[in-house]
Amino acid sequence: MNQKFKPHGTGRPGADRRAMDRRKACFKTAVRAWAMRLKVQPAQIRVQQMRNKWASCSPGQWISFNTNLLGADTEFQDYVMVHELLHLRIPNHGKLFKALMTIHLPGWEQWDVDSADLRTAASFSAARSRARRDKPEVYPALSGVSPYPRQRLMKR
Repeated sequence: MNQKFKPHGTGRPGADRRAMDRRKACFKTAVRAWAMRLKVQPAQIRVQQMRNKWASCSPGQWISFNTNLLGADTEFQDYVMVHELLHLRIPNHGKLFKALMTIHLPGWEQWDVDSADLRTAASFSAARSRARRDKPEVYPALSGVSPYPRQRLMKR
């Protein structure tokens, strides 16, 4: 018998499918929270397998995210979400786009790596390590408000 090896999962297709559906639903909820915060309305939010990128935004206001993003850090997920949602307002990566990224995610530059580095989770981790090593932490606690809607800062 020639069976394909599956490194992830429990071996129960139904359980794996339900777990993936739950992760997708939670992710889409976070995208909608960011969309409300950024005052944009995507026509559709999709989570699907993609080969070469983490996400894309279509002229028809559809936003698609890579399923591999579901296993990434929430800060990186937020970066990708905000990046794509801002493209609904600003189609390029000019000064205005970068200024809005800085307003909503201070320190977002640590996540901004070449698209070639975004192709695999391993290169994502390497890029993140380089970014953290090269740049100091830039998330000051501003009156207990976090730039991430899914996170709360601890009171000191």
